[in-house]
Amino acid sequence: MHDQSPAERLAKHQTVKAWLIYQLHQTEKEIAKLEKETAERERMKEASYRERRFTIEPARTEDEPDRLHRGGCRNQPPPVDFHLPEELLSELGQRQVAACATCNPLPGLRGRWMPRIESDEGA
Repeated sequence: MHDQSPAERLAKHQTVKAWLIYQLHQTEKEIAKLEKETAERERMKEASYRERRFTIEPARTEDEPDRLHRGGCRNQPPPVDFHLPEELLSELGQRQVAACATCNPLPGLRGRWMPRIESDEGA
């Protein structure tokens, strides 16, 4: 019936088991690596989304202007809305706005017609 003794068959099955365990560990390592890469890509995608957009921080008092920030500025409370430069046209036309001195959003708006925005320097 069998050409091999039970001891030989057992040894072969143990070898196959060891190989499968090795393959399982290799696959688990690869899955962990790919999950980490996927999470990092998602984080970078979210950061890129924020950095290409702008936010407007409402003034704390009626005498102060609203403050324009880049989306990733750490000098502001968590933003509610992110705006593309084109979307800011209507917003900035209706408000008095000053640019944040920390994130300097004005270079990101170059090449687009925008209402005059006051600099935050000296404030």
